[in-house]
Amino acid sequence: MKCTITTCKPAKYRLPAVTGPQTGSPRSRHTKTSAAAQGKPLSTWLLLANLYMTQFMGLSFFMIALVVIMRRQGMPLERLGGIYLLGLFWVIKFLWAPLVDRFGIKRMGHYRSWLLLTQTGMMLSLFAISFLDIATQFGAVLGGCVVLAVFSSTQDIAADGLVCCMLSREERGLGSGIQYAGGMLGNLVGGGAVLMAYPHIGWKGSMLVLGLFTLVSWFQVLCFREPDHNTEPQANPLLLARFLTFWKIPGHGQWLLLLALVRIATATGATALAGKAGYFSAVMAAWAFACLSLVLSLFFKLSLTNGGKEQETVKEA
Repeated sequence: MKCTITTCKPAKYRLPAVTGPQTGSPRSRHTKTSAAAQGKPLSTWLLLANLYMTQFMGLSFFMIALVVIMRRQGMPLERLGGIYLLGLFWVIKFLWAPLVDRFGIKRMGHYRSWLLLTQTGMMLSLFAISFLDIATQFGAVLGGCVVLAVFSSTQDIAADGLVCCMLSREERGLGSGIQYAGGMLGNLVGGGAVLMAYPHIGWKGSMLVLGLFTLVSWFQVLCFREPDHNTEPQANPLLLARFLTFWKIPGHGQWLLLLALVRIATATGATALAGKAGYFSAVMAAWAFACLSLVLSLFFKLSLTNGGKEQETVKEA
């Protein structure tokens, strides 16, 4: 679970008293998790799961399904390479993350206002893309995907900020699990299930399905009331000092290098596999086409899961 640069003040965490051998046992940890789950209503956990699902769903469809579809139509790989640049916005989102943390509409809820904006933008992007012909207007489709990627990455910033400010320390373990489960489900639905249904529902039908999932999440955010929390920015010298201190801890540099190599290897393998999918699908039956979509989705999600483990490692350190 990654936290943003805002100073949020969740409920204070008190270390359990050492009363005997039972302290720290699996049963006591399970009790803490159960208590954390009972601290928030079910609607809150469902909201978090749906937010992380929808922000991955559309992007997964275009980075996985669209590549397979266009390769089956004979589009050369050099034109399809631009699709993978959509992931760049998730890499550079730290550039505008301070703006999301600093500015917001207080009466609507600081991060809630951003979530309503980004999800509306995602739905409008999908609606506009649905009217484009992917064979003759591929450049315009790619432009719409860029807009979608910007809104999706910005939603991730707002969702992470909301989670860090809303959940107490005891609840963040469960929140982290819901975050990655929602992301995996969105990846499988967008890059797998919708691609499986594509031969039957077509391009507009696929965009409609993605838009409807996002609309459900939008209504959840609309009905949600964000709790009050402090979003005052920290001083820049303090942030720089904390950043430099973190990387001075022995072993962190080696972990960063290892995790970066793993992410590069998995992403490169998934890209190569998706690029060759068009050649394979030309001689596959319909059922094999569906299986291929699931394989690609799982392979891409492996890369994202490695990123999640990196965040958990940093948090524990």
